[in-house]
Amino acid sequence: MNLLVSLYAALLFVVLTPGVLVTIPKGCSKLTVAGVHGLIFAAVWYFTYRLVREAFQDYEDEDDYEEGFGRRVGLRAAATRRY
Repeated sequence: MNLLVSLYAALLFVVLTPGVLVTIPKGCSKLTVAGVHGLIFAAVWYFTYRLVREAFQDYEDEDDYEEGFGRRVGLRAAATRRY
């Protein structure tokens, strides 16, 4: 998992912590509230993970493209040398 997706997960966790934005359901025990917020986090993560990963993957690929390309070309050249 890359850094930006990890930051997204941390931000999502903080935002969905009980009492930060909203506490659902009101008037229940702390365990019930934590369980409901855990389920909400899991549902939001499940439906947004692929979208966020693919969106942020473009940023990381641009940074590593030339370095990775050079490594691949260098490995191919070394593999095709005849000694």
